[in-house]
Amino acid sequence: TTYSVTEAGKRWLKAGGDLAFISVDFENFATLLEPFEEFSPAFFERARDASLCWRAQAYFACCAMCGAAAEAVLLSLASAKLGESKALKIYASKSGRARIESEVMGQAKAFIRQTLQPLFGSIAYWRDQSTHGASSAIGRDEALTALRGLFYYSKLAHIHWAELTTTA
Repeated sequence: TTYSVTEAGKRWLKAGGDLAFISVDFENFATLLEPFEEFSPAFFERARDASLCWRAQAYFACCAMCGAAAEAVLLSLASAKLGESKALKIYASKSGRARIESEVMGQAKAFIRQTLQPLFGSIAYWRDQSTHGASSAIGRDEALTALRGLFYYSKLAHIHWAELTTTA
């Protein structure tokens, strides 16, 4: 396969700066996630499965696993902040995910809350979609968006780890 990049494309590539180009190849995606060592093994397992689902063109499953991986990040933050036992107890209770989210985000700066809030919404969305028996029209575009969202959500949680896990 041969590729040709236009002058405009070269400028766009150079201007990419801190933007990560999300490769959905399993090995490359796993490499992108390596810096997030503070996350639980559950995160890496689910993120790996999301990229494997992408590769198999199982787009709905990819989205569901992205939601599960993002939820594992949230639980990793809560465990670091509250202690694993307390975090798991809250998580297992009624409305546990929402309560965990509140615990993690409660003291965070408005910028962090506003940036991460839509991504927390994606956790709930993909999780809810995967548990209902209705058919889905989720395809390639949604799966790619979910993978990108997972990466950026994880990156933000990694960058702001200290603030999100510090108790007041």
